Amino acid sequence: ARIATEQIDGRPAYRTVICTVPRQCGKSSLLLGVLVAGMVNGTRRSVYTAQTGWDARRKVIDDWAPLLEASSLKPLLDRVYRGAGMEAIHFRNGARLEVMANSLVAGHGRTIDGEAVIDEDFADTDDRSEQYMIPAMATKPSAQLWIVSTAGTTESTYLRRKVALGRQAAEDGLTNDVCYFEWSALED
Repeated sequence: ARIATEQIDGRPAYRTVICTVPRQCGKSSLLLGVLVAGMVNGTRRSVYTAQTGWDARRKVIDDWAPLLEASSLKPLLDRVYRGAGMEAIHFRNGARLEVMANSLVAGHGRTIDGEAVIDEDFADTDDRSEQYMIPAMATKPSAQLWIVSTAGTTESTYLRRKVALGRQAAEDGLTNDVCYFEWSALED
């Protein structure tokens, strides 16, 4: 989290963060911490999507919202919206975390100035989530795309392209634009 959220002149050093880890290794805790830190420290709109809209809703509304409501951060919350299609956590400072469906038309007309999270993207066989998030982030220099997942299958074409991008960035020694973390077994 510390490396991925580094700032240069008040902007994220990395516009894209790619992270692959095995199951049950703390990915959700990492994301919640990063998202809440962004919400608490500024008026922002961040979005979260997962392999399906239902899975995204379950993570934000059923898992994360109760944790926040039971924590010392509760006074910072304004309201949790649980209605279908309206799922979001709103903070008193105007920041909000919204659930985004994983569809071709999700996100059109929205602006994202915080984190845009694509979770469990091993299930994505195309770029649909990224295709609605990138334009929503285009005019916001503080926005950051997070692509996080467990290892995919042979059908995980989107994730495989992102892993290749991250590995190439690491191999080239790049220290800006793409931040890449991978915890996995060696290929052989």
